[in-house]
Amino acid sequence: MANTPDLWYIERKEDGALLGMIAAEEDGVRFDVRSRCLSYYLGEQYTRQGYMKEALRAVLHELFTEEDHLEVVAARVFTGNIASEKLLRSLGFVYEGCIRRCVRTSESEIRDDMQFSLLREEYFEAEK
Repeated sequence: MANTPDLWYIERKEDGALLGMIAAEEDGVRFDVRSRCLSYYLGEQYTRQGYMKEALRAVLHELFTEEDHLEVVAARVFTGNIASEKLLRSLGFVYEGCIRRCVRTSESEIRDDMQFSLLREEYFEAEK
């Protein structure tokens, strides 16, 4: 896999406004498994309107159908980010656990991450 992430920008269909982004980066947790880790951002004014769910569905489709035998797509979210946790679960991701003291924010706050994953077979089973 490349060291640079695949990057998708989320635009509103009606007017082309830039709403956010999704990146699929190398998964630093798994070893010798074809996997990617998603990170994503959506402008606060666009949250809870279905934009990210639609965009993530499109990215998952591309990753699992275009990338050579991708086995796992992972995602990590800060503990307490209930909206993002619900979003991932609604897309079929499974909670794997918490990585404690995982990220230091730009404000020097240390945060825990919840780890989620979606296996290739789970994705295609849900698509039936």
